[in-house]
Amino acid sequence: MQRILFIIPLFWVWGAQCIAAQEITGFWLAQEVTVGEQVLTPVAKWTKIYPDGIFKSGNGWLQNSHGTYVFEKEKQLLTTHDPRGIAENYAPFQVSFEQDRMIWQREEDGLPVRVTWVPIQELPQGPVEQLTGLWQLMEDDSPQTAFLFLRWDREIRARNKQGLRSRGYWQIHGHRSELRLIWLGNEINLDTWKVRLEDTFLYLEGISENNEGQTQVYRRSRTFP
Repeated sequence: MQRILFIIPLFWVWGAQCIAAQEITGFWLAQEVTVGEQVLTPVAKWTKIYPDGIFKSGNGWLQNSHGTYVFEKEKQLLTTHDPRGIAENYAPFQVSFEQDRMIWQREEDGLPVRVTWVPIQELPQGPVEQLTGLWQLMEDDSPQTAFLFLRWDREIRARNKQGLRSRGYWQIHGHRSELRLIWLGNEINLDTWKVRLEDTFLYLEGISENNEGQTQVYRRSRTFP
């Protein structure tokens, strides 16, 4: 009995040391972001927190934030500052850990915000990285094979089933798998599609007023048809 009682305090000490040893520094992926009762997790959101007080953040392979941070370790409070970002008047994040996950919490505009981070080793791929490239429409009865060429600089080149060529810009929604195609011409036209990727296939479902109910299937290609 004495042996058991001796082991239990040691276990408590070991557990406390493990919790204390957890650090905010590292490479993290946003697993979930909630604002009030809404889930608003950004697509492929990551952050790198360095021991020297520097942090970098981005989405997918794009870095879009770089600044400094202050971490009050005794209070577990985190404040970040990006000199090019929008000024914030919120309190610092309260930081906690749940196993290997890091949790940030604070109140913003009267709503509780909770950000759950998980450790990663490499930059995550988001829809932007997965969509970039040449896609051929999977229809055999068209006069000319249609294609979409989604370039890395967010320009788009396309040819429809009638052989008409067009150009414009493309973008991915920051929180949902939605592809927006902005077509240039006499008038600017906007198509919005729900995106699903499976291996080398791209499935599009129209969700805007001018393409609602339409579906298109593309296959990744390495050469222009």
